Amino acid sequence: MAEDRARYLGTNKVGPAAVADLHFPGLAPEAARWLVEHRSIKSIGLDTPSIDHGQSKRFPSHVTLCEHNIPAFENVANLERLPMAGAILFALPMKDSPVNGTSASVGRPISGTRAVWRTLVAAAGSPKTLANPAAK
Repeated sequence: MAEDRARYLGTNKVGPAAVADLHFPGLAPEAARWLVEHRSIKSIGLDTPSIDHGQSKRFPSHVTLCEHNIPAFENVANLERLPMAGAILFALPMKDSPVNGTSASVGRPISGTRAVWRTLVAAAGSPKTLANPAAK
């Protein structure tokens, strides 16, 4: 597991001491600004541990996206397993969570999904459903 951590993050260190050694790509702040100004994106996701690059301390891409109410999803993987249309993103906040981020799941609707969705909405408030852009 430690070897996987080092391959994914660039270091086995944890906590504030690890920041200088983190090494992974992210969305450039200029690209985040361009997307906000020139495209009407509803959300964004990357297959990296953070929207900003590994050694970021000010998280400018996060700031730009959050200022425009655009959710950012990190560690997105295996999207090739989803259908080109009809996938649904469930991004539900954890009740009474002290953190400013939480996990989300992307999946294909299955039989009985409407009843499950109504239950989730009742439990969590009003989550957003983000449509697959390829479905348009």
